Amino acid sequence: MGNKIRQSSFTVQMKGIAKELRTKVKIASVIKTHKIINSECDAIWDTGATRTIVSHRIANNCRLKEVGFMNVVGVSGKPQIIPTY
Repeated sequence: MGNKIRQSSFTVQMKGIAKELRTKVKIASVIKTHKIINSECDAIWDTGATRTIVSHRIANNCRLKEVGFMNVVGVSGKPQIIPTY
C-alpha cells in the first residue's frame, strides 16, 4: 500500500482569550525521506487563511525552489507580490 503519512491534530490550552494561536512546529520532507528539515520553528496559525505562508528564512532552510509569484493582501491591506514554492 505504499508509505502512510501519519496525520495528527493538536490542542493548545490558553488562559483567557487568546489574541493569536502560536505553537512550535517541526518541518519535514514528505516527498522523499520524511526527515526533519528544520529542527523547530515558531508558527502562527491563521484559521481563516486560504494559503500557507512561510518566511524567506524557512524557505531557504528547507531549500524550497521558487516556481512563480502571486499577489497577496494581508491584514495591513497593502498588496504584495510574493514568491510561491
